[in-house]
Amino acid sequence: MKMESFENSTTSTGGGWALSAGSSVPVLSPKRDRSEAISRFLQELFAIPDPGQSRGEQITAREVLDRGTERISQDLQKQPELRATLMDTMGQVYRNLGLFEPARTLSEESLATRRRILGDDHLLVAESLQNLAVLRREMGDAKTAEQLLRDALAIQRRHGDTDTAVHAKALNDLASLLEEKGELNAAEQLYLQSLAIKRDLFGNEHEDVARGLNNFGHFLHGKKDYQGAERYYQQSLAMRRRLFGPIHPEIANTLNNLAVLYEDKGDLVRAEQMYRDALAMRRKVFGERHPRVARSLNNLALLLQAQGNFRAAELLYREALAIAEGPGQNELERAVYLRGLASVLLDRGKAAEAEPLVREALEIFRQETPSSWRVADAESVLGGCLAARGRFVEAEPMLVSAFESLAKKQGDGDRRTGEARDRVVVLYKVWGKPERAAEYAVQTNP
Repeated sequence: MKMESFENSTTSTGGGWALSAGSSVPVLSPKRDRSEAISRFLQELFAIPDPGQSRGEQITAREVLDRGTERISQDLQKQPELRATLMDTMGQVYRNLGLFEPARTLSEESLATRRRILGDDHLLVAESLQNLAVLRREMGDAKTAEQLLRDALAIQRRHGDTDTAVHAKALNDLASLLEEKGELNAAEQLYLQSLAIKRDLFGNEHEDVARGLNNFGHFLHGKKDYQGAERYYQQSLAMRRRLFGPIHPEIANTLNNLAVLYEDKGDLVRAEQMYRDALAMRRKVFGERHPRVARSLNNLALLLQAQGNFRAAELLYREALAIAEGPGQNELERAVYLRGLASVLLDRGKAAEAEPLVREALEIFRQETPSSWRVADAESVLGGCLAARGRFVEAEPMLVSAFESLAKKQGDGDRRTGEARDRVVVLYKVWGKPERAAEYAVQTNP
C-alpha cells in the first residue's frame, strides 16, 4: 500500500473550475474531428465563469462535474458515440478527484454503450476497459481490474495496436497487478516491455518514460534491490521536475516511493522529510480529502509509530481513516488504516479501544485478500490486544501462528515479522513464561 506504480490517466481541463451557462453541446463531426468536439465541450464546461452568468456564485469542482454529467445525459441521446466518449472522460475526472462511485457509474455506462454500438472487438471498447480497470484497482477490486486489462490488451493485440502509449500503459498496469500477486517474472517482463515502447515512441525525455522509470524502480524495490531502485527513482524524479516544475502529482508519487525506500534502508530522517514533502504536495494538488492524501498520511504515521511518536501517529491514522470512510472509497485501504490505528492504540495501552478496530480490519482482509500477509499481520495485532487484556490462552495460538505465517511470507527481516515476534515475546513475559519468551526473543526463523 505504501509504494505506487499503477498509472492514472489525468484529464487536463485547463482554465478555472466553472460552468459556462448557455454553452452548447458539440455535434459529433467526422471521425477525425472527434477529439476537437470533445475538447470544445470540456473547454466550455471548465471555462472561467462569466460574471454576468454566475453572478458571483462559487461553483465547486463537484458541481461542475455533476452539471456536465447531466448535460451529457440529457443532450446527447442521439449521439451515442460522443456521449460514451464524454462519459469515459468525465469518469476519469471524477476518479482523479477521488469520487469513485460517480466515476464507476459513468465508466461502466460508457463501456456498455461502446459495446452496444461498436461491438466487443473495438479499440474504443479497449480504451473503456482500460480506464475502468484503473478505477476498479483504485476501489480495491484487483481481480476485476486484472480481467479488464487482459481483455483490453487482447483487443489491442488483435488489431495490431501494440506500439502505442495506450498499449504501454495497459502493460504497465497489468505488471503492477501481477507484482502485487507475487508473479514477479511475468511482472518484470511487462514493465520492461512497457518502458521499451515508451522510449521508442518518445525518446528518453518524456513524462511517460519518467513514469516507466518510476514503476520499474518500484519493482526493483519490491525485490529488495535497493541500489537499483534508488537509481531508477532518482532518474524519474529528476526528469519529472524538469518536465513539470516543482509541484506535480507524479513528483509526489516518486517522493513517496523514495521515502519508503529510505525507510527500508534505515535512513529514517531522510524518509520522514520525503514523506512530509509528498504529503504537503498532495494536499496542495488534491485538497484535504483525497485518497492519495490518505495514503501519505498513513505512510507518515507508520514511520512516526516506528520512531515511538505514538500520539502524532494516532492523529495521522485518524485523519486517513476519516477520508477513507466516505462513500465509494477503497474498502481495502480503509482496512489498512483501521489496522494502523489499532496498532498504535495498542502501543499506547488502549487495547480495549483497539480490539474492535482490528477485528473489522481483519474481516475485510479475509474477504478481500485472503492469501495476503495482511491477514496474518492483523491477526498479530488482534492477538496483541487479547494478550494486553489478559486473555492469554486465546491470544497464544493466534500470535504464534501469525508470526510463523509472516516469517514465511515476508521473511524474517521484514518489519512486521519483527513486530509479530515482539508480540509473542511480550505475551509470554506478561503470562509468566520467561523460558518461552526467551525462545522467541532469540529466534530468527520459526
